[in-house]
Amino acid sequence: MTDSSIMGTAEDAIFSKYATAVQSGYYQDPFLVPLMSTRLQQRPSIPILRRSTHARVMVMDRVIQAFIATRDNPKVVVLGSGKDTTFFRYTAGLVDDLPSRTRNTEATTAETTPAPTTTTCSKQPVMKRVDWYEVDHPSMIQTKARTIQQSESVFQSKVTTHPCGGFIVTTNPPQPNNSHCHLISHNLSNAPALLLHKLSQHGLNPLTDNILFVVECVQMYLLETTSQTLWIHLRQMCPRACL
Repeated sequence: MTDSSIMGTAEDAIFSKYATAVQSGYYQDPFLVPLMSTRLQQRPSIPILRRSTHARVMVMDRVIQAFIATRDNPKVVVLGSGKDTTFFRYTAGLVDDLPSRTRNTEATTAETTPAPTTTTCSKQPVMKRVDWYEVDHPSMIQTKARTIQQSESVFQSKVTTHPCGGFIVTTNPPQPNNSHCHLISHNLSNAPALLLHKLSQHGLNPLTDNILFVVECVQMYLLETTSQTLWIHLRQMCPRACL
């Protein structure tokens, strides 16, 4: 994929979350706006997009929370992370956040159905230290690091360059759980061994760490043989990992 197509895919993904969280209030994510262009913020959306995006976000949130709650020293690796904000929502206590508040009811037409009117919090987030790793093309990683640096007051984080390449995002001021996010440049079409080498340089131990590999839409952009090679390698080299 070219840099422009990568950015376009990431923008489509973040717009669907912006329409769901910011425009319609299905869940809380104050970190989306700095990652979006003004043009995207003005794009119209449809109810089915918001409903399906909300369902996907909640499923991923609950899988991540369940993993974190049941593992010692958990590591979360997001492959093809794009402009994902889950790390920041986690440190803010907003992962799997279902606040009890009134929603704006969407108009019912022949093509739409109304949004839910209220939602009640089902549980409190599990807060512990988590080392987060986001992996994507170099252009995307550079763009995300620069955006965080330009909006430190929103993300409440600071970005430093890692000596082996990539970046480290730390909460600022530091949070009690002291979680970190590592931004790692890597093309998933390249050898899986190189991916694990880069992760190792950022402190992850593939053989002994409890790792959750999070994969949403990136797999559709990989060749089938590339995907198979990647999953087989990760299964063999990361015996304590989940996908």
